[in-house]
Amino acid sequence: MSKKIYGKLPIENEAADLAPSIFINRAVDEINKTIEWMKSSKEAAQPLLVFIEILLMFPAKFPSEKGYIRRKITVPEWKAVFDEWYERVNKKIPEEYRAVTRTTADELFAQLEKL
Repeated sequence: MSKKIYGKLPIENEAADLAPSIFINRAVDEINKTIEWMKSSKEAAQPLLVFIEILLMFPAKFPSEKGYIRRKITVPEWKAVFDEWYERVNKKIPEEYRAVTRTTADELFAQLEKL
């Protein structure tokens, strides 16, 4: 049986409609790996906030993926691990970047919670 095209957009066909989920899964996997690392990390540099920014690009481009993303993410756990990490390492973050790191994290977690 051939795949159907059901709209004008590149995503609107049966061969492509699941494509965003591949990349969402990858983003969530990277976030979960980073969360595990952050549980014991004493390093000030971390990729978590960028991974969250990348994940948040998907519902902006593909609004129908919001429900899928909600089912894949564990915002309370991620936020708790970030908070613990931040308390542990914030003095290692250059002073001029500490507040913006905290504020950015709070904003990103709030956006995730609104999905």
